[in-house]
Amino acid sequence: MNPDQQPQQFNPSQYDFITNPNQPKKKLFAGGSKLVLIALGLGVFTFVILILALVFGGGAGSDSDQLLRIGRQQSEVLRIAAVGDDKAGQTATKSYAKSIQLTLTSQQIQLTNYLETNENQKVNQSQLAATGNAEADQRLNAAASDGRFDDTFTLVMNESLKKYQSDLQNSFLSLNKEASGQLLAQFYEEIELIVQ
Repeated sequence: MNPDQQPQQFNPSQYDFITNPNQPKKKLFAGGSKLVLIALGLGVFTFVILILALVFGGGAGSDSDQLLRIGRQQSEVLRIAAVGDDKAGQTATKSYAKSIQLTLTSQQIQLTNYLETNENQKVNQSQLAATGNAEADQRLNAAASDGRFDDTFTLVMNESLKKYQSDLQNSFLSLNKEASGQLLAQFYEEIELIVQ
């Protein structure tokens, strides 16, 4: 404060808006009609119900549907691994492809058994058919003709396994049963051990 300035004197009427009970009350909404409040309340209620339905209803299909989707993805990874096992020139690449085949074959058997036992879902091979990844096939075919198959296979396989892990994690978060979540967590950890 400047020493030449005089302090302002207290004016009690400055605070009349707080202490005066006769002041008109401001309404929360313009118009303040009950109809507006009811419409707003219904909108909030509907929004909350939708959020709860998505959270507790899974939002991404039943557990069986999600697990079958995982099974199809396992088949696709197995298909690519079989190509690697067949066309790889280096022993290390063939071993990598074999490790993936053994791990995912075991996982697919466990998944099928889980679905049949816990979800009462009879699983046939057509439900687990690989979807086919044209881009991966094209990259592998081009690499085979260029003499770079082993490196390209390892790269494509790692990308496929990372996507598989990501899908396992997403499904794990949205499953409704603890047992199916534990199975997917186990699968995730097994893949973590073999990704190069």
